[in-house]
Amino acid sequence: MEVWLGIDASGSRSVLLAVDSAMNIIHKEQGGALHARMMKLDDQVSGTLLLIENFASRHKNAEIKGLCIGIAGGGREVEQNLLRTELEKFYPDFPILVTSDAHVAHAEAFKNGDGILIITGTGSIVLGRKNKRWDRAGGYGFLIGDPAGGYRMGQESLYAICTAMDGGRSTAMEDIIRERFSIGSREDLILKIYDNTIAPAEVAPLLLEAAEQGDDIARHIITDNCTKLASQVALASETLQYTVTPVCVIGSLFENTYFRDILTSCLVDALGDIKWIHNINEPAMGACRLIISNAKSVAVQ
Repeated sequence: MEVWLGIDASGSRSVLLAVDSAMNIIHKEQGGALHARMMKLDDQVSGTLLLIENFASRHKNAEIKGLCIGIAGGGREVEQNLLRTELEKFYPDFPILVTSDAHVAHAEAFKNGDGILIITGTGSIVLGRKNKRWDRAGGYGFLIGDPAGGYRMGQESLYAICTAMDGGRSTAMEDIIRERFSIGSREDLILKIYDNTIAPAEVAPLLLEAAEQGDDIARHIITDNCTKLASQVALASETLQYTVTPVCVIGSLFENTYFRDILTSCLVDALGDIKWIHNINEPAMGACRLIISNAKSVAVQ
């Protein structure tokens, strides 16, 4: 049986799908986190091998025809080439394609076609395509700042909380974080942030909770971040010369109703006419689409 393997690898988990040539799912395997920038190359390789070997042990008659892995932090050729070269040492008999997790999600959202994908999770990124031309905006990482990403909004929330603790404008986020993380003082908060007991991205759900309660500061943080993200989407849409922009938004934050409503409103204001794409399946399926499409292109040549 001929199969194609697609892997969606993020900083929280990885998913492998095996499909036949008609895109029927033969097997699904879940594994640990994989990240091209935050993990050693050896760990990336071992995590990928484990997924593949777990599949192979359950399907001994399967003939792997190709593999595509979309890995977080893998948007640059340097990281892609390093991982692909190492994997080819173990699997020299079939083609291996390494790309970013955003690209495989885009392939699934738009079925290898045109549109703009927005990812809002711990970070954020905008990835667009039209007539085989690609453009991206954002995705700079937490040190520079990803607007409307959990880390960035968590940082801004923490600053607002600290300001309130210093006697500044009050926010419901202070009461929520005190209760949720057993914080009795400003010093407790500082210690728990800097010893990594509380990660900034973990504060984002508290921000959303406060916003839903009507907290003005929380709502301002969300609206400001969504406006900035929508501006990035507008830049990509303009670069790609869309008149009606196909848009798909994915990510854990977009599952929150309040955040989704604000971002949707900001996108409409920034773009005007939008063709919404909903209900994206497993991004790993996009990796399968890419490797099958890539193999067909090579065969034609």
